[in-house]
Amino acid sequence: MEGIRILSTTYVHRLTANVRRSFLDSVPSRKEGFTTKTTPPPPFLYTIPEAAEALRISRTKLYELLAKNEIQSVRIGRSRKIPASTLRSYVHRLQAEQEEGDRNDPPR
Repeated sequence: MEGIRILSTTYVHRLTANVRRSFLDSVPSRKEGFTTKTTPPPPFLYTIPEAAEALRISRTKLYELLAKNEIQSVRIGRSRKIPASTLRSYVHRLQAEQEEGDRNDPPR
């Protein structure tokens, strides 16, 4: 029993506080460029379900827009993909049409 040393609880608390403080000092802060989460870059091409979800419309409505050539798609093998730029241009076109319509409406 000679080699066993009992540590007081205050000593243990001080020791763990010092370890915790030294660890926190070694971790870079957010200001120093430390990030906890990285987001993947947005995709260039969307699948039909992904594009419908991005536009917040049903897949059926998206297929209707594709059939009317309001939205263009590309084929890779047997799959159909929709470029992100096409989705953005479609939304911009809708906004421009609505703004034009608002200008032509008579004031109430």
